[in-house]
Amino acid sequence: MTESTFTSVWSDLAPLEFSQGYIRAEKYTTRYLHTGDVSKPTLIAMHGITGHAEAYVRNFEALSEHFSVWAIDFIGHGYSSKPDQPLEIKDYIEQLLEFMAAIGVDKAYFTGESLGGWVGAQFAIDYPEKVERILLNTMGGTMANPGCHGAPVHLVDGGGEGPFMGPRQGTPGVAHGRSGHGHRRPHQNPSGYLFPA
Repeated sequence: MTESTFTSVWSDLAPLEFSQGYIRAEKYTTRYLHTGDVSKPTLIAMHGITGHAEAYVRNFEALSEHFSVWAIDFIGHGYSSKPDQPLEIKDYIEQLLEFMAAIGVDKAYFTGESLGGWVGAQFAIDYPEKVERILLNTMGGTMANPGCHGAPVHLVDGGGEGPFMGPRQGTPGVAHGRSGHGHRRPHQNPSGYLFPA
């Protein structure tokens, strides 16, 4: 019989000081996990569709060295509000605005995977003054509107303007293909792109 190794989110959270709680804002209640010193820059981590805040716990230890990290459950997911309506990107952006106001943050770093990347990209377009930098991981939504297909690549590459990451030549750790999905560039250090100076 082979021996199996038990893994759990608690394996990643046990050695960390973290908190879990709820922000009850005007329209939505948002469940969060938080780690890191609040005097450090704020990083908001946004999961993919059908995901939850725990999607980021394996990154908490490393990220909390540089950031005050807030991983959230999007509305309609995890233990956050379950609105009785079809949810659109604008609804997640509204949740994000409420959450930031409730934790007293005017500007933050953002990381999002899949749906979270889609929300992060649109948030950066709509509210560039609230975005320090973004990291998009397997960003969703690039094919939802063929008319905006080029926008995600521009957001990832940065174009040398605004809050977006990296120089035009490319961003470490991010594939620059048509959809932005699936390929990492190994052995490249993202510091200077996501991490604050």
